[in-house]
Amino acid sequence: MSPSELKTLLEKREVIPDAIEVAGREYRLEGDSAVDTGLYSVVWKAKDSRGRDRALKLRSHQKKGNLLETIKASELEACAQFARFEDADTIQIPLRGGPT
Repeated sequence: MSPSELKTLLEKREVIPDAIEVAGREYRLEGDSAVDTGLYSVVWKAKDSRGRDRALKLRSHQKKGNLLETIKASELEACAQFARFEDADTIQIPLRGGPT
């Protein structure tokens, strides 16, 4: 499966699990569809274990490493329109009715 085909699957709520664990923290997805998409990524509204709103960015392709993504995110922390970066992890998400 190509990265763009996987990204298309990651946009569909019926394929994504209700909760995703990232760096040992569980996030529960909110809504019926991703709130934004990029070339290889989708962003879902989620809640952490304390019920706080979070943005969960899922990438279908590891074109950039987590360190570069972390550096880019930290540069945007002062901008109110962007979610504050919390953590990054490389994980496999079991897709319902699809490959992992």
